[in-house]
Amino acid sequence: MRLNVIFTIFLIGSSLNMWGQHEDDREVIRAFYDQALQHRQSYLWLEDLCAIGPRLSGSETSLQAIAWVKSVMDTCRFDAVYLQPVMVPHWERGSAEKAILYDQKGGEYPLSILAIGGSVATPGGGILAEVVEIPSLTALDELAREKIEGKIVFYNPPFDQTNISTGTSYGANVGIRAKWGG
Repeated sequence: MRLNVIFTIFLIGSSLNMWGQHEDDREVIRAFYDQALQHRQSYLWLEDLCAIGPRLSGSETSLQAIAWVKSVMDTCRFDAVYLQPVMVPHWERGSAEKAILYDQKGGEYPLSILAIGGSVATPGGGILAEVVEIPSLTALDELAREKIEGKIVFYNPPFDQTNISTGTSYGANVGIRAKWGG
C-alpha cells in the first residue's frame, strides 16, 4: 500500500503541468486519477524499481534505486531534480548464519536461523553455552543474574494459535525486539 501511495504521489508530481488548466481542485485531482488509472505508468515504474532488488538502507542496491529514481524524475519535466547527501545506517549480512544444538548425549541438531538486519556479529570462534529457555520477560526479570550469566537466553513465549490473523499473535510476542533493539 505504501509503495502504491508513493508512486501515486510521484505520478501526481510528474503531472504538475496540469495545474494551470483547471480552476476547480476536484477537477485537477480527478484528472490525476484518470491519468494514473488509464496509463498505469506508476505500475511500470514500480516494476522497474522492484527489478533492482532489495534495498536495505545504505546497500549497493539502495544506491542503484536512488540513481534510478533520479533518472526517472529527470524525464518528468520537474523544475529541478537533485540529490541531497544524507547519513543512513549501513549493515551487510556476513557469512551465512549457522547454529547447532548439542544434546547431553553428544547428538548434533543443525538449526535454521536468520539474523535480523543490524545484528551484532558473533565472535569468530562462535559461542558454546548452555541454553536457558524463558517464556516471558517477567520470567527473565525473576531469574537471578548468576543463573543466566554466560548462558544463551532463549526467549520462547507461547504463541496463541487461536488467532486467525497470525500477525496478532506475533504482535503480542514482539516486545523483546522493541525493548532490546533486535
